[in-house]
Amino acid sequence: MKINKEIYDEILKYTPVVPPETGGIIGQQNGIIGFAEFDSGTVKGDCAVYIPNVEKLNSVIEKWNRWGIEFVGMFHCHPIGQETLSKDDIEYIHRVFDSMPDSVTELYFPIVIPKSHIIAYKAIRKNHRIIIEKDNIVTKE
Repeated sequence: MKINKEIYDEILKYTPVVPPETGGIIGQQNGIIGFAEFDSGTVKGDCAVYIPNVEKLNSVIEKWNRWGIEFVGMFHCHPIGQETLSKDDIEYIHRVFDSMPDSVTELYFPIVIPKSHIIAYKAIRKNHRIIIEKDNIVTKE
């Protein structure tokens, strides 16, 4: 995952430690992630699950499309020590891919450990399956 260092730092700085499970979307131009839209999500009960504000984020994606920015995934935070995707995360990744055109073959789903680091996960559509794997992060100035 290639990401502009300024955006990487911004995501770390502005993703809150509390409440857990907030996030947003990421966009790229010229193969480098350089855009992020933060989202506190919607609250459903007291479960620790990030539920995006779909209406808000879809309007940002529409705006990005007009500006030539490609939606390439979603990030959300986890508490310290939880660096892997949960079962709910994996199910959500599949739902996101189900809503995307077949021409979209890969998306990123980074986990943010607020104020610390980001763990990149890439989901790839291949032979009608979704394969999720860890990805290296390369920051660009």
